[in-house]
Amino acid sequence: MTAPAPPGEGTRRELARVRADLHAARRQQAQAAIYYAATPDGAAETYRRYELTADPTDRAALQATYLAGLHAASQEYEQRLIRGSATDRDGYLQALPVGDFANPVAQTLIAHRVMATYRSGPAAIASESAIVHLMLLESDNVTRRRARVAAPAPLGVVTATLADIITTACSQPATRARIVEFLGTVAADELQHALIPTDHR
Repeated sequence: MTAPAPPGEGTRRELARVRADLHAARRQQAQAAIYYAATPDGAAETYRRYELTADPTDRAALQATYLAGLHAASQEYEQRLIRGSATDRDGYLQALPVGDFANPVAQTLIAHRVMATYRSGPAAIASESAIVHLMLLESDNVTRRRARVAAPAPLGVVTATLADIITTACSQPATRARIVEFLGTVAADELQHALIPTDHR
């Protein structure tokens, strides 16, 4: 006859199983976050969350996720190079920092969740200009508006912040019109006000 389990043994086994399941779920969640951060939208959103997060633990976790995502995106790009399916405009994925939080333009971009990425590759290196892909994440957290602007990229690297790029782009009437259409009426009006020098308001 089988001896009965010691008192509490079944509970301990159940707790161990629950802990193992939770650990596996957290691993899967972390891996899914990295996979998403390897996409342009995911890189932009992860980096913005990193920028806005004050908690040191959360910042460290978001930084790790963002960097792991960039690494995965780099590997994917290199595989496209090997297969011969990468175009000159393809390249290594990067997200753009929004800029100084005290800058009214940056504040407008943050408020309306405007983010950006670009790819550093052969075309950007040769022309020293990169195509910046703008993305506005709407309040439903699903709908995304998109636009593109060019930005200087010495050696294929964009060194300006997103706020600086938008400010420069808005100084050109044709590009400004595209940005206004991309932003929509409310955000465009706020951006127009933000672009006015402080001493002229």
